[in-house]
This record gives sequence, structure tokens and C-alpha cells, in this order.
Amino acid sequence: MSHESAMSVHGIGEFESRHVQLTVPPGFTMRNDAVALHFAELPADDVSERSGYRVTTPVRTLIDIAVNAPDEDQLARAIDDARSAGLVTHRRLRSRAEILDPRAALYIERAIRQAETP
Repeated sequence: MSHESAMSVHGIGEFESRHVQLTVPPGFTMRNDAVALHFAELPADDVSERSGYRVTTPVRTLIDIAVNAPDEDQLARAIDDARSAGLVTHRRLRSRAEILDPRAALYIERAIRQAETP
């Protein structure tokens, strides 16, 4: 699971999707109308094993959401939820986003600054 579906698993944010969001390897061919597929090779550090399924880590999940230029208020609340729950640190989120996607890093930085502003 990834993206909005992973956020639900981790209990962070308020993003919703009418589809189950999955990240699958390039070349994956199965399709289902209830599932939205995202294609990527995920490093082991970006995936957590659960009982019977795998889910992207909170850090990777937030970066995946940020790639799609989400509402900054929603992203800021999701980041704050994850930080408050001890799932991410701003430092780790910033550094990983810079490696994975500069655009996502920009949205994450904006959301963190917004959340830090009283």
C-alpha cells in the first residue's frame, strides 16, 4: 500500500481516495478499477512489512503525497500528525525528500514552515 492508503494505515492526515493506492514495480500488468497503481522500484528502507501486506513507511508516504502538489494545509497537518506520533522527524523527512524528489522536497519544506508558524 502507498499514498493515501498508506496514510490511512499509519493514521496520519486527512487525505482520501476512492481507490486503494498501490506502488508496484515497473512492468506490473494486473489492473482493477478499485486500485490506483503507481509504478516505482521501492528501496527496502521505504517499505514496512505488516501481517499479510507491505506498506510504505510514513516518510516515504508523505513524500509520495507531496509529489502530487497537495493542498499545503492538508500536507502540513499530515506532517504534524506523523511528527506528533513519533513516526517522522522534520530532519529525516527533509533529507529523504531531497534525495527522492526535489519538487516534493519543496512542498514538504513549505508545509513544515506553515506548521511551524503560529
